[in-house]
Amino acid sequence: MDYLNSDKLLFICASPAASGYRLGRIVSCIDNVYWYRNKRNGDVPYNTFYSEDVKGKSISQYHYDRRTKTNMIPLVGERIEKYWKNEDINYYYSTVWTRMMDVSGAKEIIDQGKFISWIIHDNPKSILNRFPNCKVINLIDDDIGSVATRYLETTALFPAKLENKNIKPTYYNEYAESLINLQKLNADPTYRDLWAWEKYKIEKYHDSLANEYYRQIFNELTVLNSLKKINDPKCLTVSWSTFRIEEVLKFLNSKDIDINYKILL
Repeated sequence: MDYLNSDKLLFICASPAASGYRLGRIVSCIDNVYWYRNKRNGDVPYNTFYSEDVKGKSISQYHYDRRTKTNMIPLVGERIEKYWKNEDINYYYSTVWTRMMDVSGAKEIIDQGKFISWIIHDNPKSILNRFPNCKVINLIDDDIGSVATRYLETTALFPAKLENKNIKPTYYNEYAESLINLQKLNADPTYRDLWAWEKYKIEKYHDSLANEYYRQIFNELTVLNSLKKINDPKCLTVSWSTFRIEEVLKFLNSKDIDINYKILL
């Protein structure tokens, strides 16, 4: 299957720490959106809980992974691309990513008429260039400062290393080498540890860096929010303060939604 040109790929573009996974759970209550149903994520999207079984779920009850009955739907965007050399990124999508889509049962999901969804933190234009027939829901932040504060309390504590060897290259680029060198001193670095390492070559973040770290995250979120404000028929722009599920249903040509989505609002 030509997944790259499929019209059943749905990307929810949100700032990290802006409740993108909560929105993902709401959208997964819609009849034509696939839910990653398993004990780790919850049998239904509105079944939320804290757990050590999914990376990040001990920090956010809304977090979930993209595990299907057979494997993991592969990553897209900067979270995986940063491990690959620029000249190899097309190979990743055409070969590695496509193979893992097959292994994870993506064809069966799409054949059922359901969208496969990802939560991403990327420039939506780059996603549209890569997947020209996809749909993108852009979640705009109502208060960037509040999101930046929450980032320091949540996302910054997520593990920095990517465990899935199936989607990583066999070589180490500059980013991967830096992370490996950090792990020699700090076996389980977080995102804030990695930032401190790349900035000051110290293996553990400490609170004296909080103001500087906050400013950098605030600036990055400001740029991302500006990139999410695009006018394209394949994109829907939403915010928590103005969110209307009817707009999402219309955008996805959906017929129904589990009324329990309201639990997540």
